[in-house]
Amino acid sequence: MNPINRFVQQSRIARYVADAANRKILNVALKVIRRHMAKQEGITLLKYDRKADALTPVIWRARGISKLAKGQALGATNNWPNLKEICDYSGKVVVDVGANCGATARSFANDASTVFAFEPHPGNYANLTDHIRIRKLEKIQTFQMALSSFNGETALIERESHGIHSLGPHNRGKEVSHIPIKVQKLDDFWKEHINEPIGLLKIDVEGFEAEVIEGAADLLGQKMIGAVLFEFSPRIHAIRGMDIDAPITLLREKGYEVHHADGRPFTLKQSEYPRVCDLIALPK
Repeated sequence: MNPINRFVQQSRIARYVADAANRKILNVALKVIRRHMAKQEGITLLKYDRKADALTPVIWRARGISKLAKGQALGATNNWPNLKEICDYSGKVVVDVGANCGATARSFANDASTVFAFEPHPGNYANLTDHIRIRKLEKIQTFQMALSSFNGETALIERESHGIHSLGPHNRGKEVSHIPIKVQKLDDFWKEHINEPIGLLKIDVEGFEAEVIEGAADLLGQKMIGAVLFEFSPRIHAIRGMDIDAPITLLREKGYEVHHADGRPFTLKQSEYPRVCDLIALPK
């Protein structure tokens, strides 16, 4: 190896070691701050990304507050630049199932008549309502519950990251606790609270999208839902021991055509499936 290449390699190694040490120090510092904040009743910390105008909870790891500076590529989900061209929900009802901390509900509220936002996790729900108060989002109605294929109660599995709590197995995240939550079918909720066509149904429930679709069978059969935007998680479906195409099959049985989130027809073979992606279903 010539001296220049050796110098470049040594510089890269030194930079990697320095970055690793900095991450370790930052993680320790964040752990101390997190413990302190846990004792402060009624106070939370949020991270504001000026470029994206995004308000999100602090993730108490170095990666959670450093990612923006590294110029990360867009993720596989929650990236719908031309959604309104594919599905015009302006002036219509939007149902956001798995609203998390409110980023998608806030976006939908710019054009929808009303957004019904569902989030069962207590911490996420608190952040969702904080988001609404801070931004004065009057079009969003929130419900601390899950939508599924039955009415009643069940256990929500809480995991370390705020974005991957779910009703069952997952391919990521350490389980922290089980939280009892209320569950209802969208068909029944609609009769009680909505009673008008739904312009857009968005579902992001970490591999349990099929159950939400089953719970909306009557509405889908009557074409009362203009579009279904959903996270497709074949890896989680496989872990659950179910048909990995379950949500796609259910929607097609109800007369909906499934597309990529950018509008292209979804024609991939199972061997070509990504680990996770967003899809959109439209009535034929």
